[in-house]
Amino acid sequence: MQPTLAQAFELRKNKNMAQALDLYNTLWQQEPLAFGEWDLWSYGQCLRHTRAYQQALAVSRAAYTRFAQSTLLNQQYAWCIYYTQIATTPAGAGSSHTATLEKAVNAILQLSPPHTPYSPAVRSIFKTIKHLSTLPHAPWLQMEGWLNRLDVTQLTQDTYAVALPGKNKQTELASDVEEWYSWKSKCLLQQGQWEACLQLCAEAAANIKKWHYSNDVWFGRRQAACLVQLNRRAEAATLLTQLLRRKKEWFMLADLAEITADPVAALGLYAQAALAYGDPPKKLRLYASMMALLQQQNKAAEALLHAQLMVALRLQNQWPVAPELMAQAANGGAVPSVAALLQQLNPLWSTWQAGANGTKAAARQLGTVANLLPNGHAGFIKPEAGGANLYFLIKQYRGAAQSLRVGLKISYEIAEGYDNKKQQATQQAVNLRAI
Repeated sequence: MQPTLAQAFELRKNKNMAQALDLYNTLWQQEPLAFGEWDLWSYGQCLRHTRAYQQALAVSRAAYTRFAQSTLLNQQYAWCIYYTQIATTPAGAGSSHTATLEKAVNAILQLSPPHTPYSPAVRSIFKTIKHLSTLPHAPWLQMEGWLNRLDVTQLTQDTYAVALPGKNKQTELASDVEEWYSWKSKCLLQQGQWEACLQLCAEAAANIKKWHYSNDVWFGRRQAACLVQLNRRAEAATLLTQLLRRKKEWFMLADLAEITADPVAALGLYAQAALAYGDPPKKLRLYASMMALLQQQNKAAEALLHAQLMVALRLQNQWPVAPELMAQAANGGAVPSVAALLQQLNPLWSTWQAGANGTKAAARQLGTVANLLPNGHAGFIKPEAGGANLYFLIKQYRGAAQSLRVGLKISYEIAEGYDNKKQQATQQAVNLRAI
């Protein structure tokens, strides 16, 4: 008995994908025009199930010549384009991939418009925007144009969990609504649309049911940046101060320092940012701001150290150095190493931070690592002086990560933190060092 399309369809329906696919492949070679709309859809399902996306794309193209108005087949065609031309675009692919990517997305939008159930259009647009954001000169207006192809009121607030590669755990991804607001607010900020960005961030806060990746903090930071540009510095300072109670990132401390009128307080904030966790090469702009402020205060020797640190970091990373900065940093001699400069600057930064707060430099406490959490990001310290164990972030450890273990004797400082689960201020250990 000759195999039939009905038999292949039944095999696929009963999830015997491999057998169904073998049968479909044979029938496709013999008489492709015998395939009806549902046969083509079922064949495509088998190919997609086995990740034979290129073959599925070829079948979809052939199907389109006969069933161009089929919503069912067009959606399958759209997914084949997504898997072969969009999902395969590597991160940081560069501008050479942009034209191909945009052509693919336009085809998907035509085949399966946004907000059509099970359409890959929304996912494709977000992938395109993410790609464009990695280009040397991100085209923010063009990215906003892609976002405007979507109606945020039609996007889902649903979230879903995905497995983390190499780890026995999952993470929850942001909803399409949250991702749309995140990208849109970035686009408006980068284009200098301050009022529009402020309004959009307020709208996001009212509409997003659950935040991910600390997005509520990052939206707040964008609002503060807009307020500064609109000459509403007091409001920006208040907002940044509130955000810093939640997430004390070095760049947010630098944001606040830039709008602080008192030079002593500003220097203290810059110093706190310099001491906070973060790779020194990423802090070049911070060091430049500190150098400029020190020059205004006639602290030439301290300003020179920051100029030298910027040059040393650039040389270490093989980055170009402006001739005027090199001349200033050399000062008639060789530029010290990054390690040597940080050894000189760390005590200065601690003194400036303490001076701005009207206190002495923070006293270091002694303790033992009591526990390391399974998430690999945090742990608890048992203070030598007694009292409750203190929470700490692994990134606050000033040493090789592999050397951090339960029972390790360490010194640390105590700083104000924030418990996101309990939504309240707390204390935590920072600046950990092995004894």
